[in-house]
Amino acid sequence: MVGILRTALEGLARAQATLAEKITAETTRQTELESVRRDKAAAERERATISQLWTSAAGQAPWTADGLERLRGEVKAALAKLDAADNEVAAARASWDVETKHTKLAKIEADLAPITARHARLKASSNVAERLQKAFRENYMATSQAQVGGLSRVVNALFLRMHANRIVDRIDLGQGWAICRGTNASD
Repeated sequence: MVGILRTALEGLARAQATLAEKITAETTRQTELESVRRDKAAAERERATISQLWTSAAGQAPWTADGLERLRGEVKAALAKLDAADNEVAAARASWDVETKHTKLAKIEADLAPITARHARLKASSNVAERLQKAFRENYMATSQAQVGGLSRVVNALFLRMHANRIVDRIDLGQGWAICRGTNASD
């Protein structure tokens, strides 16, 4: 009986080990199945999103490789048109900026015109005044030298003779002269 019991226990242990292996294998399959179901659900959501995008982009056209290539061509053409439009907008803005600057410059030039004209008039008046001043100075010097030149030759000669004469030193010019010299007339 012990032999039968032992054999039964060994059989039971093997059956339990086999059952444990089957449970582990089943658990692994269940985990894999859940993972596959999650992946499938994600793929279906992605397919639905792609399908909606396709419908919005291609309309009722069937989803085929040729349709995809045609759509890519249309998208490239649309992008090229957008780039061209962006370039035209940039050029228009640049042109607008230049036109605005030209308008401002024209206004500034118009505002500056009276000031420039006044400056030119004042500069011309200043030049005339400088020429008149120079002409007056030259004329004054020439006239003064002509008038005083002859007189100074005569006066200078008389003045030198007068001071060279000792009698002149003794001449009393009166009380007024003493005041001018800062001395008393009786000194």
